[in-house]
Amino acid sequence: MDICLPGGIKHPQWMMRPSAQVLFEFHTFIKQNQKANICKCVFEYQCDIKLVAREEGSRMFLCGEVLDDDPGSLKVVGFGYLTARDDSLHEILDLEDNWQAERPERGAPWLKTRLTDINEHSS
Repeated sequence: MDICLPGGIKHPQWMMRPSAQVLFEFHTFIKQNQKANICKCVFEYQCDIKLVAREEGSRMFLCGEVLDDDPGSLKVVGFGYLTARDDSLHEILDLEDNWQAERPERGAPWLKTRLTDINEHSS
């Protein structure tokens, strides 16, 4: 059941219970609604997510292939849109800024690496 606040804003009732569980649920709710940039093939269900990068606060969920310069090659969705179709993304919900997580295929374990380490090796 939702609770209506002034202005017609609805808040789920669970947000009104003061407990550690509610704080955890609220934190997860906020994370699920964060902006996520995804490549077009992931958006169109043609590819699985194999690379997740977080740089300067932005999160990118990619297939791992090289992106072209076309601005239409990326789409913006809520993080919850992605976790609804791939539960394993919860494992990297805590990915820190300037880190990435990679895997060879869906279902494989995520390998986290620092982006600065990658940039140093490619120089």
